[in-house]
Amino acid sequence: MISVKILRRVSNIFLITGVFLIPFFVLEIIYGILYNSYVLLADSYHAIIDSLLAFLFYITLVKINMKSRRFPWGLYNLESLAILIASIFIAYLSANLIMNMLYYNKEGSIISNIPPWFSFIIFVNSIYSFVIYFIERKYRYLAIISNDMKHSLLDGITEAIAGISLIKENKLLVIFVTLSIITFTITDLIKELKDSILSLLGASCNCPLKYHIINELISKKINVVNLYLRRLGSFYAVHVYVALPTDITLGKAYKIKRRVKNLISKYENVVLIDVRLIPLTEKKQKKILNQIYVPNSR
Repeated sequence: MISVKILRRVSNIFLITGVFLIPFFVLEIIYGILYNSYVLLADSYHAIIDSLLAFLFYITLVKINMKSRRFPWGLYNLESLAILIASIFIAYLSANLIMNMLYYNKEGSIISNIPPWFSFIIFVNSIYSFVIYFIERKYRYLAIISNDMKHSLLDGITEAIAGISLIKENKLLVIFVTLSIITFTITDLIKELKDSILSLLGASCNCPLKYHIINELISKKINVVNLYLRRLGSFYAVHVYVALPTDITLGKAYKIKRRVKNLISKYENVVLIDVRLIPLTEKKQKKILNQIYVPNSR
C-alpha cells in the first residue's frame, strides 16, 4: 500500500492544482459570456472538470486511511458518485455550447471581439499544465499519477492551441478548437463516467493488475483458487480465495493469510484486501488449480 508520506506529497499536488485552476475558469466563463467566445467557454468547462477531479483526488488521498464504525471500508466510492453527478452537469453544458455555436455560426456572429491579450492567461495555464506534468513524473509509479500525467500533457497542448486561436480570430480555427476541446472533454467524461458506474456497481475488473497479483501469489507457492479485483474510485479492493489442506492447523492457516495480505499490500493502489481460506482435499485442490489459466501479462 502507499505510504502516508507519499500520499501527503501527492495529495498536495492535486490540492494546489485544484486551487490554481479556480480563477482561470471563473475568468474564462465571465469573459466567454461577455465576449461570446466559444473557445473560452469550452475551455472553462474543461477547467472545471480538471479542478473538480483534482479536489476529489486530494480528498480521496487524504481520507484513504481514515475509516469509521459506520463506514469500516472507507468512503472511496464517494469519489465515483461525485464524478457521476459532475459528468452529467458538464455533458449538459457542453451540448448546450455546441448548439449555441452552431446557431451563431449560421447567423454569422461566431467570431468574438475578446482582446488578444487575454490569450496570455490561457498560455499561463498551458505552462502550468506542463510544469505539473514534469513534477508528477517523480511519482509516475502510482497509477493515479500516471493517468494524470497524460491528462496534464494533453491539457498543456490544448491550452496552447486555444490561446493561438484567440489571437488569430479565424472563424474555422475557432470552430475547430472549440470542437476539439469539447471532444477532449467528452472523451474524458465518458471514461470517468464508465469507471465511476462500474465502481459503484462493484464490478470485477480484469485489468493487468489482477494478473500481476495472481502470478506473484502462484510464484510464492500460494494455491489461489480465485481472485476478484474491483475499482474503488481511483483505487482497488482485492478479494482472494486460497486453498488449504484440510488437516492444516489454525496457526499455520493464519500465517498463510497474513503472508498473502503482505504480498498484495505491496501494490500501491490496493487499499482493501480480503483473504478467504478454503480447506480442500489435495485431489480437489489439483482439480481446481488445473482449471485456472493465468496469462503472464495482458
